[in-house]
Amino acid sequence: MWGGGGVPCLKAMIENTSVTQTLSELVGINSVSARSNEEIINYAAARARRIGMDVRLHPYEDARGITKINMVAIASPDERGGDGHVELAFVGHTDTVPFDAAWPEATTLTARDGNLYGRGACDTKGFIAAAFGALERTRFDNLTRALALVLTADEEVGCIGAKNWWKSGHCPHATASSASRPACRPIRAGKGYCLADITVRGHEGHSAYPPRRIGHLPCRALD
Repeated sequence: MWGGGGVPCLKAMIENTSVTQTLSELVGINSVSARSNEEIINYAAARARRIGMDVRLHPYEDARGITKINMVAIASPDERGGDGHVELAFVGHTDTVPFDAAWPEATTLTARDGNLYGRGACDTKGFIAAAFGALERTRFDNLTRALALVLTADEEVGCIGAKNWWKSGHCPHATASSASRPACRPIRAGKGYCLADITVRGHEGHSAYPPRRIGHLPCRALD
């Protein structure tokens, strides 16, 4: 689901037919983390090239040997696409969490009660659709510094795509970024986080289905 009732940016998005159409096409691509994200990357790469962006693909294989692809599309005053440093990057991820077979419309964008529903419609295909809407209205010939769209793989299973990309040395450096969290109000900076090693005994599951298994939210660390 994208947004909540009465949120101004939701209304604007639904009324923007081109962005909604893009979101419909993105939701129509099944890009759960267990699958290759090649189809959605091919879609995004074609859209970016169509508006004159320099597209660079960085594929890798996950632990099961499935091809995953990170993508950066750059619009730069330098015709060669710049030196890898960009002023502003729109950053999103292409994979989604799984969906239940009992949700037949998961890959069909559905409007209901002022909201748009579909797997990944909020996290983060809505952001990607909005980013393309903005990029396609941007006069790249007026840019004085580079602008980029960055799309990663395997975010939902531990940000594996971003980590792999960073270690490869091909990850672009940006002065500022607009990250694709499902919020409609702009914020400056993020909450941050800390890391700890925790041992949990139980059955692996997801908080989307707490009655079936132990989700990650109610778990408690056990000695």
